[in-house]
Amino acid sequence: MKTRNLRIALTSFTIAIAGLYSLSSVQAIPPSTPLLPPSMDVTGAASAELLDTVQAAPDLKVKIYKHTLHMTSKRPVVWSFVTDGLKTNGQQEMVLTVLKRSSESNDAYPRLPIKLFGLIGQLAGQGKLVTTGGYTEFKNQGFLAPQFKGLIYTPVTNLQGVPLPDNCIAVVPVTDDEITVYQTAGPSRLMARLGRDAHFYPCPTWCDRDRSSSFSPGDITEMQEDPVFRSAKAQTFALTAMQDNDQLSLRLTDKTSALLLDLLQQLPSDSALRLALGIDPRADALLVWETKQQDNRSMIAPAGSSYHKIGITFLALLPGLKKNEILTGADGCALMMTAEDFTRFKAALEKKDQFVLPMSDGSALKNFSINWSRE
Repeated sequence: MKTRNLRIALTSFTIAIAGLYSLSSVQAIPPSTPLLPPSMDVTGAASAELLDTVQAAPDLKVKIYKHTLHMTSKRPVVWSFVTDGLKTNGQQEMVLTVLKRSSESNDAYPRLPIKLFGLIGQLAGQGKLVTTGGYTEFKNQGFLAPQFKGLIYTPVTNLQGVPLPDNCIAVVPVTDDEITVYQTAGPSRLMARLGRDAHFYPCPTWCDRDRSSSFSPGDITEMQEDPVFRSAKAQTFALTAMQDNDQLSLRLTDKTSALLLDLLQQLPSDSALRLALGIDPRADALLVWETKQQDNRSMIAPAGSSYHKIGITFLALLPGLKKNEILTGADGCALMMTAEDFTRFKAALEKKDQFVLPMSDGSALKNFSINWSRE
């Protein structure tokens, strides 16, 4: 079976930043709900001090705040760069938060984020947009620190005291190896490992310029040798799924069901498809990919988690098999279906019908279902 990469509703572009950077950016469909309840204060940040407002472009301002993050024992002082004006060209407003080093003065914030937002504003004016689940890759030198060769765009945590625009997204610098993981396995696998290393669920939305990569070249080699990548694969951050005890539930909306149906219709009826998922808003824990040497499934979760509603980072669909069965992997699941039940599954996608499929004896999980959401 030939491997195919499906890039539905994705666009890419390359451009230079002040003659220094070359960017390649991919747009992904955003998730339909925030990752965390809006009432949850996930940072405990103190009231922020507005240090400066910079005119990055004629229609774009960047506000720089200094504040403290209280979600870690170190309680670092940070700078948050918040845009005001990107929405003029249809781009979601953004925030980039940088940890301040102890040797730096309060007003010694880096200027490069301002240049970055100016470029993003220019690209937005050309109709080239980025959103949650997307990434940007720098082709030349690093951004803010030598190891950072790209950015990912994530949902925003609640920066209490920092005025954030509605529907804002966070910008998080990542290393070259982390970009490779994104391109290989999807954003959620990357975000989960970043969250584990930062002790923050589901993913840190700040930049520590002194951190090392969360993945090694050996991790990537093992990942790329996984048989699941021999099938067609698609980056579908808008699709989410979770394990709830012995159940597997795929969360869909009218928009995301149409996306999935379109993907399936492009493939032969018996072709496998690996879906790189987003982070399920129903979940209160998230599986984290580990090497085979770890020999177990690990996860991250916020305080108070039930550990029963567990988000997965991928779902592999394997139709045309002799029985219905779910296999659980390091941070995802493989769903095997008979040809008849796979046809019923696609019909449910098209008609927006309820769908519940009992698994055969010996399956790791007992049922698979669609959870329809209006959001």
